[in-house]
Amino acid sequence: MSFTKAYKYAKPSARTRHILVKSGALRRAVNNSIRSATFNRVELIVGVPYAEYHNEGTKSIPKRQFMGDSVILRRKQIQLINKEVDKIWQV
Repeated sequence: MSFTKAYKYAKPSARTRHILVKSGALRRAVNNSIRSATFNRVELIVGVPYAEYHNEGTKSIPKRQFMGDSVILRRKQIQLINKEVDKIWQV
């Protein structure tokens, strides 16, 4: 395998990290995406302008879904719902 000089002498982390995780801004935005929660609704908002393009894809950008149905997301949703239900029953 041949590499360019710039690639060959780059820091190891630059050669091995995932291409979409350069700054980590999108990952941090997803981790902090819960904006409001009520008994009937949980609202998740990712405040990075390009988040929708990655999650849904466009004509020129393939879909790179970062937020969808997952065990971890469901667990977080259930925890938040339980927290809100507990607030209702506390006097």
